[in-house]
Amino acid sequence: MREEGGGRREELVEFLKTKRWFGDKGRELRRASLKDVIPVEWPGSTKEFAVARAEVVTDLSTSTYQLFLPKAENGEPRADVDALDDTEFRRGLADAWQRGATFEHGATRWVIESESKASLVVPPNAPITLSQAEQTNSSLILNREAILKLYRKL
Repeated sequence: MREEGGGRREELVEFLKTKRWFGDKGRELRRASLKDVIPVEWPGSTKEFAVARAEVVTDLSTSTYQLFLPKAENGEPRADVDALDDTEFRRGLADAWQRGATFEHGATRWVIESESKASLVVPPNAPITLSQAEQTNSSLILNREAILKLYRKL
């Protein structure tokens, strides 16, 4: 992916400031940019998504955050929307968690695999919800039987 323009960087900064998991809120944000954008397409979904790292530079340090983004019609990831708010993304992630999946772009890979020996099967119509609890990561509640924790700050 090409480097984002100034407007997209500002959009990304404003997006990050609104997220409860964003740990650099109390600092002066100098810039943010998307790095290592990996296209993600789930079987059975008509939508395209991406997983990316956001590099955030503040007055004190540089941090990296994991983002889950929908793609816009032009194929570029939207830096102002969280794909975890999308039911198709959550469903695809739950299914991938069950069977495993690997997505690659360039030298970067995103691997989804369970560390458990027991397979978690989330029935097709089961609810997969995004936890609204105040936390530094994001958690999906899978059919009220399991929680999938997604790390944000890497």
